[in-house]
Order: sequence, then structure tokens, then C-alpha cells
Amino acid sequence: RAGVALSIVSVAPVQVLADIAMTERVLDNLISNALSHSPKDTEITLGVVEQAGGAQITVADAGPGIDDEDLEHVFEPFYQAAGASRTGHAGLGLAIAQRMVTLQQGKLSVRNADGAVFSVWLPLARDSSVAGGEKSTAL
Repeated sequence: RAGVALSIVSVAPVQVLADIAMTERVLDNLISNALSHSPKDTEITLGVVEQAGGAQITVADAGPGIDDEDLEHVFEPFYQAAGASRTGHAGLGLAIAQRMVTLQQGKLSVRNADGAVFSVWLPLARDSSVAGGEKSTAL
């Protein structure tokens, strides 16, 4: 979207046990949502750090954030916050994203900071899991 910059912050590559297609779809959804809710001339930050035996991927926007009463519901199918802009979507994107992360033994969470911050935690790949044929990717 014109006027919104994407900044990527990563200290070092992190090898995770993940389905690449699912992870790309999750990140695409989170970044698309951030773009939809960010004012013009702001920045979306995508960060990756190793944390607690996994990789913590964050997508942070500079939008208005999510009302506290809506935070606990954003991952429910068909849920749309009362103040959210109506984009014609069904309200399934975050529910599907959460399911995809859970299928990978990960966690998806959200909090407010200077906008909404979505965090995806995925387990680190172990040498034996990569050798055993499980999917692994570097972030």
C-alpha cells in the first residue's frame, strides 16, 4: 500500500520446524491486516528473534490497535470488531492463521503497543527432525 513502509528486523537467521506454505500464508494474512489498519506514512515492522526454544515472529503496525474487549475474540471465526473497517472479508483470516500455527505446534497471540502487535512462535528445528524428513525453514 502506498505510504506504508515495511521494515524487517532480524538479528540472525533462525531455523524453525515449519510448513513453509502455511507459514507464508499466516505471515501474508498478518501483514495484509497490518496494511489495512495502518495510517498512511507509517511503518509496519516484521521482526524475528530466537526465544524460549523457538522463533518469535512479530508483525507490528502503527494503527489504532485493537480495543481491549476485542482482543480476546480476534481469533474466533467470523468475529469482526465493532469499530473495524468493513472490507468485505468474512472474518476468517485470523482464525485460519491461528489454526495453521497450532498445527505446527506453535502459538499465535496479539497485544497492543503503539498499534497491534501479532506474535507467532514456532519451535526451533532440531538436527534430528530435519534429518528425519520434517519440514524446516530459515527465517
